[in-house]
Amino acid sequence: MAHHHAQHASLTAGDADSPPTFNRERHVKYHLRCLKTFLPSAYTGNDANRMMLAYFTLGSLDLLGVLESSTTPDERAGFIEWIYSCQLPKGGFRAFPGTDFGVEKRSADNESWDPANLAGTLFALLNLLMLGDGLERVKRREALGWLRRLQWEDGSFGDVLGSNGKPESGRDLRYAYIAASIRHILKGKADEGVEDVDVERLVQFVLSSQTYDGGFAKEPFHESHAGYSLCGLSILSLLGRLPSSEGGTTRNAMSQESFDCHLKWLVSRQTPTPAETEDEEEEEEEDEEGAGESRQTGFQVLGALPASEYEPAGPLRVNVEELVSAGFNGRCNKPEDTCYSFWVVGGLDVVGKANLTDYDANRHFLVGKTQHMIGGFAKFPKLPPDVMHSFFGLAALSLMGDNSFKPLATTLCVSTDISARIAGLPWRQ
Repeated sequence: MAHHHAQHASLTAGDADSPPTFNRERHVKYHLRCLKTFLPSAYTGNDANRMMLAYFTLGSLDLLGVLESSTTPDERAGFIEWIYSCQLPKGGFRAFPGTDFGVEKRSADNESWDPANLAGTLFALLNLLMLGDGLERVKRREALGWLRRLQWEDGSFGDVLGSNGKPESGRDLRYAYIAASIRHILKGKADEGVEDVDVERLVQFVLSSQTYDGGFAKEPFHESHAGYSLCGLSILSLLGRLPSSEGGTTRNAMSQESFDCHLKWLVSRQTPTPAETEDEEEEEEEDEEGAGESRQTGFQVLGALPASEYEPAGPLRVNVEELVSAGFNGRCNKPEDTCYSFWVVGGLDVVGKANLTDYDANRHFLVGKTQHMIGGFAKFPKLPPDVMHSFFGLAALSLMGDNSFKPLATTLCVSTDISARIAGLPWRQ
C-alpha cells in the first residue's frame, strides 16, 4: 500500500515538470470510429439528436485538419445527401430522420408531427459547410420566415412550431443563440419580403438574463452559468452589440460596469484540481473492496454536531501541485469539467480577453486529466470519452493557441476556415 502511494505521488510531481502530451493520432482514430461505425449503446437516448452528434464528430475532425483527407468524396456526398433529406418543405431541418413519414402524406393538419427543429437546423447548416457544400439547396428564405415565427414576444425563441403555428418550448439563451447564428448564416443584405427577427427584443432578452453577480443565466432570475454566458456574449457579438475595450459606441448593449462584472465572473470560474490524499485513495479502495457495505462518511451536518465538537475551519490551503492543473467550472461551487474550458475561455475570447486565464493549468487539466487513453476527452477524470466533451476539449485547446489544431471562430464554434466560407456566401456579399 505504501509503495502504491509513493508511486502515485512521484507521478504527480513529474507531471508538474513535464507537461502531458496530446495524443493526436488517437483523437483522430476516435472521431473517425465515431463517424464511420456504430456509436456505443450509451448514445441510444440521443438518437433524436443525430444532427448534433454529426456536428461534434465532423467539427472535431475539421479542427484536427483531417476531415477532407480522412473521408472520400463519395462519403462526403453521402453525408450531404443525408442532411438534405432532413430539410423540411417550408424551411428548416429535422434533428434526425425518425419523424419523417413521407412528403406524400404530409399536410397542413399533420406537419407539426414532423417539425423543423431549431438546433437541428443550425447543426445541419454547419455540417453542410464543413463537408464543402455551398448551401445552394437550402430553402434560405423559407427558413428565415420560419425563424421569425419561432420568436416569442419577450425576444427569446422556441424550438419548434406547434400545431397552431406558434413556438413551443425553448425560451432560454441557448435557443436565442442558435437563432442568432442561423440568422447570421442565412440572412442576405437584400432580402426583400422576408421579415427579420425582432433584433431589439432579442438584445433586451439577453441583457435581462444577466444576473446580480455578472454572469448570464438561462433566462431572467436564474443562476449564472458559463454556457449561457458564452451564448449571451456570442449573440451580442453576432448582432454587433458588444462594448469595445475603449468604452464602446452608441450601438453597445452592455454598460461598461456590466461588462467588467461579467469578465470578473468568467475569470473566477478557473478552479484547481484537488490533489487526492492518501485517505481519499484508501476510501476509494475500501469502496471497491466492500461495495454495498454501509460506512460513515466524512460529511456531517454542522447543526447536528454538539457545540463542543465544532471547530471553525482554518485558512484555505492549496497545495502547489493542485495549481498545476486548473480547468473551469460552469457555476459557482461546482467541479471543473472539460466542456467549460471552452465555454469560459470562449466567452473571454469573444471579447478579446482570453489571456486573463491560465492557459498552462487549463491545458494540464485537459490533456493530463480528461484526455482518454483511446482518444477523445471525458467530462471528468476517470470517465469514458464522449463526442461532445471531446469536441469542446479540442475547441478549448484551439482557443489557447495550440497549433495542433485549426484556429477556432468562437461565436459560431467552427474553425476559421468554415467562418470564412460563411462570410463568402453569395447572399452575404
